Amino acid sequence: MAIYTPNDSVLDAAIKGGYAMVVRKDPGKGYIRVTASNAHEVDLSKAYEDFKKADPDATWFLHASKKLLRNGSTRNPTMKPTKLELEKVIEILKDA
Repeated sequence: MAIYTPNDSVLDAAIKGGYAMVVRKDPGKGYIRVTASNAHEVDLSKAYEDFKKADPDATWFLHASKKLLRNGSTRNPTMKPTKLELEKVIEILKDA
């Protein structure tokens, strides 16, 4: 599932709803958040490397669980949002 919204709660709702992965792009700030379900075998490591190559100026963070991939955070205001559109993000995730 992929969605443009500033509402971060859609990530948990989609995972609880049975989706293997959900991508949220904040339309105002440009941040991307990718969350994978613990119920599925998903490792976002390759996607992380691919995102860094596709948009090296953006700040990317891969959680140790390999199920959370973040670009942008309210806790780290120095992070740079990605310039990638949601369609490109989906393409990268499909190839990863």
